[in-house]
Amino acid sequence: MIKHRIMVYQTADLCLGFKGRSCSFEHRPLPDRTPEAQAAYQRLRNDLLANGMKHPLITYCGHILIGMRRFEILKDRQDEFKCVEVLEDVRFWERDDIKRLQAFKRELYGDSIDAFEG
Repeated sequence: MIKHRIMVYQTADLCLGFKGRSCSFEHRPLPDRTPEAQAAYQRLRNDLLANGMKHPLITYCGHILIGMRRFEILKDRQDEFKCVEVLEDVRFWERDDIKRLQAFKRELYGDSIDAFEG
């Protein structure tokens, strides 16, 4: 289990992505994405605008690790975001820690993860 706490961040206090020593969580601007990724982004956008955000962002010190596309879509529409803040020092994470984060995401979000909601 990843040590964490629930937080609410103001939109202006959140940053897209994070780069540590051994791992990084990169944000890729929409024009730089593959056509398939752009199509998935549009499906996610349509879902979020119709239904709102179902899952909290996963963050570390205000840096978004998981949920960058959701934040990108909703940042101009929301003043704050519910987040699950990782309390472990992500700066020194290795490949196995990324696997733990993915398992934590599945546990946190459950079966409601849509194919386009990464």
